[in-house]
Amino acid sequence: MKKLWVQVLKGKYLNHKDGMIVSMKKSNPSSLWKAVLRAMPMMKQATAWSISDGASTGFWTHPWIDHDIILADFLKQDINDQEMNSAVADWVTKEGEWDWSRLNSLLHDKIMSLIAGSDTLIPSSGEDKRIWGIEQDGKLCLKSAYNLDSDFLGRDEDSIWKGIWKWKGPSKIKHFLWLETHNRLMTNKERSKRGLTTNISCPHCNNPEETMEHTLRSCKKIKGVWNRFKASITDQEPNHDFKT
Repeated sequence: MKKLWVQVLKGKYLNHKDGMIVSMKKSNPSSLWKAVLRAMPMMKQATAWSISDGASTGFWTHPWIDHDIILADFLKQDINDQEMNSAVADWVTKEGEWDWSRLNSLLHDKIMSLIAGSDTLIPSSGEDKRIWGIEQDGKLCLKSAYNLDSDFLGRDEDSIWKGIWKWKGPSKIKHFLWLETHNRLMTNKERSKRGLTTNISCPHCNNPEETMEHTLRSCKKIKGVWNRFKASITDQEPNHDFKT
């Protein structure tokens, strides 16, 4: 994409290495880039490599057979840098068949069968590209992306929420636990993000920031509650100092 915001993100957070986009860590990334990083594992699972002429896809270094298979990881022997950086097209004969005579000494039979099952190259069909692998036409579909994202994020959250829901206690406490697990407690820090206040300090102990962690664990007032709770638990523990 040639849109300005895309070019800005690429220039600030990405570099290109061997034809692949490699993420660069920043000490203070923007919210947009944090969202991009969060979506990368999902995108890796959902996208696939569509091989056409095989000229721009690394045979050993790109996951062109499957999203989690890098052929370099399955080499039976070391190869030189020139071969390691070779493209898919470099391992096809003039007749359009895989160069089995060269590959046979480098890969195990199981991996060779995966290569044999991949499509043969069509040099006139255009350049290699990434496609949306979970749709038959290879085009990005927002509905399937949303469903995949919901499934990705919901795996752990669903189990946590089910545990809260099954807990036999007052509904208002269940609601509080739900807010806490989703980081939505209305602390002054959170209220300031929504434009509801300019004061982010804790009203109970004057700590510079009233965050959720501070509210539930670090505040002097809540520490008193935790100490009393701990004392009540200790008092209820059985005495194991038996006299003989």
